Amino acid sequence: MTDPRPARVPGPRSLRALAEGCDAHARPAAPDPYGPRDAYGLFGPHTTRPRPEPSPLPPGRPAPAQPPVGAVVFGLALQSLRRGSVSGANPVRGRADAARSIGAGTRAITRLEGALGGHGIGPDARHALLARYGMTDPETRDATARLLHAPDPAALHDSGAGWPQRLAACVGRAGRVRTYALTVFPRVLWTAGYAHALCTAHRMPPGRFTPPARVPEGVPITALLDEMVLCHLWNVDLDPAVTAAQLDHVLGLVAGGTLTVRVIGMHAQPTGAAMITELARAGGRHHLFAEEYDDFSGVHYRTAPSPGPYPGLLDTAESRAMSPTDSLAVLKAARRHATPSPSGGR
Repeated sequence: MTDPRPARVPGPRSLRALAEGCDAHARPAAPDPYGPRDAYGLFGPHTTRPRPEPSPLPPGRPAPAQPPVGAVVFGLALQSLRRGSVSGANPVRGRADAARSIGAGTRAITRLEGALGGHGIGPDARHALLARYGMTDPETRDATARLLHAPDPAALHDSGAGWPQRLAACVGRAGRVRTYALTVFPRVLWTAGYAHALCTAHRMPPGRFTPPARVPEGVPITALLDEMVLCHLWNVDLDPAVTAAQLDHVLGLVAGGTLTVRVIGMHAQPTGAAMITELARAGGRHHLFAEEYDDFSGVHYRTAPSPGPYPGLLDTAESRAMSPTDSLAVLKAARRHATPSPSGGR
C-alpha cells in the first residue's frame, strides 16, 4: 500500500553548519533503543514502545510517602479550572463558592486540589464540582474523575477524553519547566499555526493538538531540542510562514529572558522518547514528569520521589547539548533559512 503522505523534502545538509562557530556534532552514533522511525521521525504505527518502569528502591528502604500521581494531576486540573472560572454567566468566586455549590466545606476543596487525602468528597460531588467549574463535556468529566482511581499510585497513563487540557493545566501551574523534544518543538512552545500544521502534516485528530500548553508568564523554561526538531520543519514541508512564525515565537521568548534553548546533535540524543517535560513546583509543591506519546495520543506521568528514568534522561540531554550561545546561533540560522524568497520559495 502506497504511503499517502508527502515524500520527505530535503532541508539543509546540516542546520548547524549554517551557524558559524557551532563546533559540530561529531559524536558517535548511538543505537536507537526503540527501533526505526518513519519518514516523519515518528515511530511506526505498529511499534509499541516500552513504557518506563518504576526505579527499584534499595533493599530495606521503605517507599517515601507521596500523593498518588492521579490525585496530583486531578488537583492541578481543578486549580486551573477554578482560576479560569472567575468570569462568565455563572462565575466561581473562590473555593468557598465552589464548596457551597456541592455541599462541602472549603477545607475539603483545598485538600482535593492539593492531592491530600481525606477530603471527603464523593464521586457524584466530584462530577458536580467539575461541571460547576465549566467542564461541560461528560466524557471529559468522567476521564478526569477517573484519575483518582488510577491503579498505580506512582505512574499514570492518561489518554482519556480531554488529556491535552489536563496536561495544559499541569503546565499552567508549574514554577519551573525543563523539556526535551526529539522530532517536533515541545508543546509548551507551540504556536497555534504550528500545532495546526502538525495536525495536518501527520493526519491526526485535531483534539490531540489543542489546547496549547502555556507556561505562566515569567516562569523559566529550559528547552532541550534534538537537531531533528529543526530539520523536521523542512522534512514535512511546512508552510514557510508557519515555520518563520514558530521560530520567531521561540526567539522572542529567548530574547525576553524566560527561555533557554540547548540544541543536541542528531546522534547524541539520550533517549528515543518523543517529548519529556519536567514541571517543578507545580501548584507550589508537586514535581511532575510528563512524557507525551509519539503519536500524540496521550501522556505518561510520574512524580518525584519516584520519577523513574526521567531525571537522568533530562540531565544527560542537557550535558550533551550545545551551549545556549551556540544554540541561539543555530536557531537564528534556521530562521534565516525559513525566510521565503521574493519568488515564493525558501
